[in-house]
Amino acid sequence: MSTVLAALAVPVAADVPYEIINGSPLTVMEIYASAMGETSWSDDLLYAHVIPPGKANSIRIASLDGQCDYSLLLILEDGREQRHRTNICRTKHYTLGPLE
Repeated sequence: MSTVLAALAVPVAADVPYEIINGSPLTVMEIYASAMGETSWSDDLLYAHVIPPGKANSIRIASLDGQCDYSLLLILEDGREQRHRTNICRTKHYTLGPLE
């Protein structure tokens, strides 16, 4: 019976809310997420929205089977890319600080 149940098990995805706070002088235009170990990025998690300097926006990261470790890729208005590693199970926000 347990073999049958294991065969019927389907990966469970949950959308995890995660807040991005823009402390930089540039607008965040796009945000992508990738589970650690994956080679591809999600669709743009901001969709048609942006995050102006000094503002925040909540995104939803699709966590498959309780996956916690993710890389975030933020695209800024000048085309620069900012990458951030996070554990979405422990940390519920990221603040993009001043740029170098």
